[in-house]
Amino acid sequence: MLQPLDQQFVNNSSITVNSKDFFDDYILLNHERIEKTSLDVKLCKWIVDFHVSHNCVNALLLILRSEGLDLPKDTRTLIKTPKPNDHTIISIHPGSYIHLGIEFMLSKFITAHLEHFKNDQIQLAMNVDGLPLTSSSKSSLWPILISFVNVQNVSQTVIPVGLYHGKYKKPTSSNDYLRPFIDEMKHFLSTGITINNNIFKFELVQVVCDAPAKAFVLNVKGHNAYHGCNSCTVEGDFIHNRMAYLDMNAPLRTDQSFRTKIDEFYHKDVSPLEYLPIDMTSSVVLEYMHNVCLGVMKRLLAFWVKGNKSVRLDNPEVISDELNKIKSFFPVEFNRLPRTLEEFEYWKASEFRTFLIYTGPIVLKGRIKNSFYKHFMLLSCAIRLLISFKTAYTYNNFAKMLLRQFVTEYSVLYGKEYVGYNVHGLIHICDFVLLHGNLDAFSAFKYENYLQFVKKSCKNARYPLQDTYNRIIEQINTTSTCTVKKYPILKNEIDYDPSIKIEVMKYNTSIVFQNPISSDIIKIFYTHEIIPKPPLTSIDVDSIEYKCFSFPINDHKSIVLALLHST
Repeated sequence: MLQPLDQQFVNNSSITVNSKDFFDDYILLNHERIEKTSLDVKLCKWIVDFHVSHNCVNALLLILRSEGLDLPKDTRTLIKTPKPNDHTIISIHPGSYIHLGIEFMLSKFITAHLEHFKNDQIQLAMNVDGLPLTSSSKSSLWPILISFVNVQNVSQTVIPVGLYHGKYKKPTSSNDYLRPFIDEMKHFLSTGITINNNIFKFELVQVVCDAPAKAFVLNVKGHNAYHGCNSCTVEGDFIHNRMAYLDMNAPLRTDQSFRTKIDEFYHKDVSPLEYLPIDMTSSVVLEYMHNVCLGVMKRLLAFWVKGNKSVRLDNPEVISDELNKIKSFFPVEFNRLPRTLEEFEYWKASEFRTFLIYTGPIVLKGRIKNSFYKHFMLLSCAIRLLISFKTAYTYNNFAKMLLRQFVTEYSVLYGKEYVGYNVHGLIHICDFVLLHGNLDAFSAFKYENYLQFVKKSCKNARYPLQDTYNRIIEQINTTSTCTVKKYPILKNEIDYDPSIKIEVMKYNTSIVFQNPISSDIIKIFYTHEIIPKPPLTSIDVDSIEYKCFSFPINDHKSIVLALLHST
């Protein structure tokens, strides 16, 4: 547990593991487990996991059959590829659509993972987004994705229920595009499904989209329109060819005001989502991956690296050098290591998040004008408060105050014309946290990750819709028959015992900063080595609350940050 004083940390040197014995046991155990799994099932999992082409697998099957193994001749038989008449392609202008089915897809998944579904009332989230298939054409997919909100062990699982492909454009009408989904979802929410004599009821509680997709499914004006905010009735000001939303106290939109179309300048037509029993304003969330990471944080870096001289960094190379130095201290929870500021235009959303809540407060200190640093820290501290499930509720009002101050000062430091949709949206994001949980509970990160699987799966440029559909069905068939754990299970497994102790080294700690909030509240500390070193101390496993990582400042002092993100 992190405390402001006398912090305890695990000393890696106190835990001794013989790596050879570990891997020998792991390989032996996995060998024993592999023997219990048929060869065709293992091949199916290998094909799906690594997106192996059918031609490649056919060649492998030919070799294996020549050695006397009982395997089918064709990959399609092995992995149960759907036949052409197994699906119906619907024409939706200007492309085509396949409806996989909500009940069909969920039934398969829940049956295979029934042990995780203890709650009879399951909350669902949906996502709609466009996916360009290549950089050399306008061909794109628009999948309809759903996920589980209140089933913790499978909350990161994303399940496709509909696929649209357009050769040149996205669907013209959101009503036509979503009609098969809406028709089935209405029936599905009212009846539920029965699996192994268990009746499961469902509720749609989140609609997670970026700004353009949100305007599309809501059938409202875009995020650059005069009435573009989805949360309040602010009217924008057109300043220097940019739409700015400067009023921070405009009345909030409600489900009733949306359905009765009170703001006639906001609506374009009836939204297909209005046919579902959801709140049209609170269920359609403002998520932080697009709004904060790819929106506000990317814009700040653009100002500092490529902006006017008054806001530009004097020596961005120094900050880039610091980012390179701390690479080696990043734990495996970070999928991407820091890159230089010169490459910020190519950063992914997770890299902007890392800079915002982990590396930025450290590498920017003393290297950027004090007014800009203090302003940045308002955003960084607020997002750290909202991303942690322990402070998202208790410090929600304080985070809201920080974000309102950030938006107010933004126009002074960077110009009124830059207070656009993303910056203005910061004043509303705390309200969604109160309704849906910490920021990661309703972010788009898991959906974006799944879209990459879809993109890798599509290899047939002539029939991308059918090809993607086939790969999805193959994947869910494989998942239903092969649920091997992704983590290693030791041969000599030790049963969990709450009396097990861990030996740790004690360090003295102190706060790194006090404004805009004391750093110990958002779990950022200085650690100071105690001299002479005290003996190792035993602590309970249950007392560990955070995993941390540290950047050394000198031989006896480091900065320690708790890992707060979960996606």
